[in-house]
Amino acid sequence: MTKTAVRQPDQGTPDLVSKTVESKNGVQRFYSNNIDALWTPHDVSVKFSVLTTIKEATDTSPRTHTYDELAIVTVAWTEAKALARMLNDIIGRYEKLNGEIKIGTIP
Repeated sequence: MTKTAVRQPDQGTPDLVSKTVESKNGVQRFYSNNIDALWTPHDVSVKFSVLTTIKEATDTSPRTHTYDELAIVTVAWTEAKALARMLNDIIGRYEKLNGEIKIGTIP
C-alpha cells in the first residue's frame, strides 16, 4: 500500500517518520511532535510523545487527539536549567539564520 501525507479524518497519522531509529551503540532516537513536563522539588521530567490519531468532533463528542508516549527523560533541576540555556542558544542561532520559529496551535 502506498504511503501518503494526505490526512483523512478518523485515521492514524501516516508512518512517514519512523518513531525509533536503531543505533549500533544502544542509544535510541525518537521523533516526537508533542511534549509535556512533570516535576517534583528534586527533578524535572519531559515526556515525549507523537500524535497518532485525530478523531473529528461529532454532535455528541468533541474532537480528540490520541498520542503514543515514547519516552520520559528525567533530570536534576540544575541539568534542566543548563538544557534550557543550551536550547535557547541553539534556537537563537537557528532563528538568526532562518527566521523566527512560529509555534502553532491545534484548532
